[in-house]
Amino acid sequence: MSNKNSQFALSGQINKSACGYFKDRTCSSFLTTYELFRNSVKEELSVSGFYYTLLNNGFRRYNDFYYINSCESCHECIPIRIPVKDFELSKSQKTVWRKNCELEVSLIKSTKDRGAELFVSDEKCALFRDYDAYHNAQESGYKKMTLAESAENLCQLVSGYSDVWNMEYRLGGRLVGVGVLDFAEDAVSGRKALSSNYFYYETTDEIRKRSIGVFSVLKEIELCRLEGIDYYYLGLYLPNCRKMSYKANYKPFELFLEGRWNKIISGQKESAVRQI
Repeated sequence: MSNKNSQFALSGQINKSACGYFKDRTCSSFLTTYELFRNSVKEELSVSGFYYTLLNNGFRRYNDFYYINSCESCHECIPIRIPVKDFELSKSQKTVWRKNCELEVSLIKSTKDRGAELFVSDEKCALFRDYDAYHNAQESGYKKMTLAESAENLCQLVSGYSDVWNMEYRLGGRLVGVGVLDFAEDAVSGRKALSSNYFYYETTDEIRKRSIGVFSVLKEIELCRLEGIDYYYLGLYLPNCRKMSYKANYKPFELFLEGRWNKIISGQKESAVRQI
């Protein structure tokens, strides 16, 4: 099967599952992998270049799969990205920045031979397990992960792609947040992209009051500027889903609508979304 939004033919499959955002809906996604691409075309393209092209065409990464939603009757999930050079902090974001200035932030870039050691440490497994329990304990049949299960989940997050980075956040030496980031680069143009794949954090009142999720986005945008990265991909924007609509707070932003990226300026958001 080919995906109509890509710049080259893609082999893959359609996967149907329960929607993670609207309980009464079913999600349909087109899935592909780098291996399928390499086996179906003669074009020479590194996995980083392949991923860069897919990001530019609205795809996301899940473990070693790359996907784009293709629901026929619902178009709520809209890929969103930030043009880094144009981004400006809002008044409230400046407040969050100041509130978290004492956090120690460090970047760990992956290496093929030390990825598991760097990204699946005991403290990260414990933090991820507690984060998952905080957000999902109310679900029917939920069972808290063991540390081994937490490690397996973290391995899946970082093992499917070679250029995964971790951004660590510490308070007094204690790990309180981890950003899982995907770096991609087009070898021909030299253009770079960073995709926010996941963020997990300590869910104590002390840390939640800091708006550490907002702070992590701001630090990742700052990282893009330091690394000469053109676009910061923030995942999916859902204007009618509270837990995903916040992404429009980082301005200006671009939405992937009707097969192309559209820059959204202040006051234009709703009219642009209605074009879908």
